[in-house]
Amino acid sequence: MEKKSLIILGGSLYELPLLLAAKQKGYFIYLVDIDPNAAGHNVADVSINLSTKDIESIKRYIDSLPSLELKSIVGIGSVDSDVHATIAALSNHLNLKHFNYTLSEIITNKYKMYTLLRGYIENGYFTGLNLIQTELHWFYSAKLENLAKIDMVLKPTENMGGLGVIRVSKENLYESFLYCKKNSPTGEIISEPFLSDDTYKVQLLIGEREIAILNVWKIQNINSRNLIERYRTDIINKKISDTLIKYSLEIIERLKIYHTACEIKYIVSSYKIYLLDINLRLEGGFFIDQPYQEYLNYDILSNYILIITGKEPIPRKAENLVYSNKNGKGMHVFKIYPKEQPVLKDGSASTYTIKRDLPDVPSSKYYDKILFSKDRKKPDVRIIARAKEESLEKDILANAIKNFAGKCKVCKICDGSGCIGELPGMGGAYKNESFIANYYDLRDLKLELELLREKSGYELKIKNELFGKDVIFPLCIAPISGVTSNLGGVLDEEEFYLSLLNGANESRILSFIGDGSSDSKYLEMDKFLKKAEYSGIITLKPRTPLNSLIKKLEYFENTPITAISIDIDSITLPTLKKSDVPVGRLSLEQIKILRKSTKKNLIIKGVGSIFDCIKLAEAGINSVIISNHGGRSLSSLKSSISMLLDIDIKYLHKEYPDLIIGFDGGVRCGEDIVKLLILGIDYVLIGRPFAIYAAGGGKKGVSLLVHKLYDEFSQTLKLLNR
Repeated sequence: MEKKSLIILGGSLYELPLLLAAKQKGYFIYLVDIDPNAAGHNVADVSINLSTKDIESIKRYIDSLPSLELKSIVGIGSVDSDVHATIAALSNHLNLKHFNYTLSEIITNKYKMYTLLRGYIENGYFTGLNLIQTELHWFYSAKLENLAKIDMVLKPTENMGGLGVIRVSKENLYESFLYCKKNSPTGEIISEPFLSDDTYKVQLLIGEREIAILNVWKIQNINSRNLIERYRTDIINKKISDTLIKYSLEIIERLKIYHTACEIKYIVSSYKIYLLDINLRLEGGFFIDQPYQEYLNYDILSNYILIITGKEPIPRKAENLVYSNKNGKGMHVFKIYPKEQPVLKDGSASTYTIKRDLPDVPSSKYYDKILFSKDRKKPDVRIIARAKEESLEKDILANAIKNFAGKCKVCKICDGSGCIGELPGMGGAYKNESFIANYYDLRDLKLELELLREKSGYELKIKNELFGKDVIFPLCIAPISGVTSNLGGVLDEEEFYLSLLNGANESRILSFIGDGSSDSKYLEMDKFLKKAEYSGIITLKPRTPLNSLIKKLEYFENTPITAISIDIDSITLPTLKKSDVPVGRLSLEQIKILRKSTKKNLIIKGVGSIFDCIKLAEAGINSVIISNHGGRSLSSLKSSISMLLDIDIKYLHKEYPDLIIGFDGGVRCGEDIVKLLILGIDYVLIGRPFAIYAAGGGKKGVSLLVHKLYDEFSQTLKLLNR
């Protein structure tokens, strides 16, 4: 039997059905895939570890084969990849029947393709078909900003499927431009107006004389900037379908497309049909596998192998499509992506799964599974975020590592040993002794298990109101400042602080935010507080002269904020040495003056002795926070928990019942919060972990950490018989 070989470009699970079908038919397979772990290598006879777009290297490999091996190669194909230029070049190199290489180059480049088709339309072809107005860009420019006055879409000119395509508005234009530019192989970008209407896709197998119309789909996208497909159905209006098929057949004839799979996309908007895209490829995964082929009653893969080997496909006419038979079934397809979970109410759909490691790329190609139904009635499907918070937490922490870019290593145990001497940064003073002591001294406090006693021996009061705000439990986010100096500019400042403020507010805890090294920074912080409806607490540095601080207190007096904090222990921080207005030690008399300057709740943070607590309570201060500034002010300071244990908290509560006592330093879990409440603390602050979760997950990250801490807190109380 004469040996027949195929070159298949790409070996992922999306391409695997083609490889298996070719092997079943007795073909010898040369597989080109640069990924050595691609599933297809287990099926192929020869694995070629090259990029599917490296035409010259693949040619050199082919030329190195013995002449009999060369003669055995009868076809080149691929599934779900935009490599038609490679297929055309290699087919031409081997004198195989295929479409023209020049045409493949034009179709690969959207701008060239639109230019070619515009010329045909202007000369009277494709009557009634419209093209979306496009502009070509190489750089970010005033012209691009002017175009962005209306919603538009940016796309790489190279045809990459959905990769790099993004919907933009004026507010996110620059960020979107960088994303699109990054994913453009040539650096060229086109812009076009955004049309919100549904997309249609005509899929065909094309020989030289025969054509198989596989299907016509109506597609709805997820309401997101990346325009990723969510749902499609082939139950569509017959008039629209007939018109789209007519245009598709005319385009194929006019452009001389043959011996390839082809999908042509359109948008139907305001009674006009716009050509969106032409792709010379066969959609993979579910759309070439057994369930879908059985539904079509058509062997897609056998006929695809026929056309790439120079033969004709079995014809499939429009009459075979579902819309032509109103009594027949229809197909409904939902694409489910990583971290999503479908909820099917009536059980009328089946699941098709692609099991593979999915790249972190927003593209319709990389679905995790498909939910499909062969019925005329659309199934009732609700799609929610996957319930497993563990996977979300891993993603948040991985993202935080990337965003911090070395400023924080996101250690599994945040004990200060991984950031010694990193100040500015997330570390502590000198060799981090005080930071490290905060963590381990609090760990040394042990709890006793009590389950059988009717009433727990532990005394603790759990506040559900702090400074006029209802809270789910007495937890606050510690003031974090210096997004650039300490956190490496991981996020835009507004995004970072609003993640903290809104995440805390929605999770029913409180967030402090700091005013930073610049004297005017409080004005910027006020903008963030205002956007968060003043749900947080501002923390001010002890500026000198005193009038500078009084001015700020008077400013916030005219806002709805419920409390103002001053961290008196921040005067030795390196970031404040370059401040435009100096900071200094506040005397008791100065604090009394500050107390008289505002009617707001006034909090003094950085207290370490019972003497200071008493004097501040007598001065009318509403709250004190026992803290060594996270070990960032002096390396030899006692840990925060050591300070607390030296203070008679019961005495303070008895003599000064209106004084609210907070604690900050080394708190990492819900158990720690319970320990501190047992010791008489009214509320607890946590800083670094919230910075990490906000850097990695924004508001969602903050909410996740609150939920995790509250769960630990609740479980601890159960074991203490509370």
